[in-house]
Amino acid sequence: MPCMSMFCSRLSTRLGSIIVGTFTIFQILSPLLVLLTTGGANKLRETALQIRKLTNGNDHQGLFLWLLDFTEHNSSEVFQVITIYLGLHIAGTLIMIMGALKLQRYLLMPFVLLDFVKLCILTTAHIVSMMVIKKHLNLGELITLTISGGFFLLLLFYLWACVVALYQIIVIVKTDKYQAIYGKDPTTSDTDTGGGINNSTYGNNISMVEPISKDNFLRH
Repeated sequence: MPCMSMFCSRLSTRLGSIIVGTFTIFQILSPLLVLLTTGGANKLRETALQIRKLTNGNDHQGLFLWLLDFTEHNSSEVFQVITIYLGLHIAGTLIMIMGALKLQRYLLMPFVLLDFVKLCILTTAHIVSMMVIKKHLNLGELITLTISGGFFLLLLFYLWACVVALYQIIVIVKTDKYQAIYGKDPTTSDTDTGGGINNSTYGNNISMVEPISKDNFLRH
């Protein structure tokens, strides 16, 4: 069973996936343009140095500190990896939009995998950043940032799940059992908006039923 049948309770997952793809492109282009216009590798190095200043008293975060050191001393390589990933993500998103239009499930897979990697990275970054800055904020600010980031991640997971649901629905649509009822082209299905099936869906399998005359009930 698909993880969702409608996007935002009103739109189809097909249209929802196209909307998700459009939103994702702008979401990817924003940090990419910021990096390119603010210095690229140099901006990454400066950011790593600034974050390092906030880690005083948090030396137990060994992996996080190693990542900062690596970014500081290999900012050019890190910038290239980020740029390549964002470029692949944009390409995968465009392919996903084409797959949603043509109902080709394999065209959805690049986006599903690349976006899942992005969600894992953002979730880890949110958790680690809250652990690092917790000593520099009061309790109210920390709770606000934690909840806000959590809801934003929940939104991103919901958008990702819409594309996953479209993949699941396309798998169902391509089955012989579904096509025997609704036809091979789901975009021209004879189903109505309420989920019922019109008589034309079955073609010649439905025979006309002759009405019974009331005289038949009056005969003894």
